[in-house]
Amino acid sequence: MKDLVLPIDSSRNGLTDSVSGRAVQRFGAFAYWLAASIGEAASVRNPANAAVASDVGVPEYLVQLVIAIEDKRYWLHPGIDPIGAVRASWMNLRSKGCRQGASTIPEQIAKFGRMNSPRRPVIDRCTRATRSMLSRLGAGNSRKQVLAMYLRNVYLGRSCYGFHGAAWEYFGVDASRISEGQALFLVDRVASPNRCRTGRVRNVLKRAIVYEVVKGDLHAIPNIYASIFGSRVGDEIRSVLSELRYDNTHR
Repeated sequence: MKDLVLPIDSSRNGLTDSVSGRAVQRFGAFAYWLAASIGEAASVRNPANAAVASDVGVPEYLVQLVIAIEDKRYWLHPGIDPIGAVRASWMNLRSKGCRQGASTIPEQIAKFGRMNSPRRPVIDRCTRATRSMLSRLGAGNSRKQVLAMYLRNVYLGRSCYGFHGAAWEYFGVDASRISEGQALFLVDRVASPNRCRTGRVRNVLKRAIVYEVVKGDLHAIPNIYASIFGSRVGDEIRSVLSELRYDNTHR
């Protein structure tokens, strides 16, 4: 007797694989969102941000944007952000390349004055960041003072260190008087000091907590970017904002 061979429905298997793939993608997207949002609101809306803003002489929304964009769990982690590190590693693994960082504010402070030094292993980097935070806390510096130190010293392009110098250089005003849109522009300089990456601006503004901070000044943001990087970049940012307004309207 010949062996009975059952026909394989390749289209059915393909459909199953497609459904499974979409399920994995949705789970991955949910896990990414969950990891990104844990502790975010608690840090961005922390009352201590107002005290730091007053001490440095900048608007509170600037401090909120720094926390939201550069270190969303600043008030919760010990110097390194385990959640952010795992999330970044997972996304880099999926993209098969190093596309996401997980540098916290203490990690960035640990690199102040050593920006041209060779890149070190992740473990060493995290160790230095933790020691940086703990040494400052041990020396009597509070987390507020560490954050204030960052605001006064971070590099923002055009040979500007700190938000006061950058506000004068880019806008000709005191940092205490910058608008929400100008604050967003300056915080964006931390990652891209002397150039604009429109895709990054889109990703930053897609986050509800950032959008909420700057939504009252959205109309001015394209002109702010255009005044520094030219009309083409301004038009790209305008297109990004139109896309985001459409998405928010149709949710």
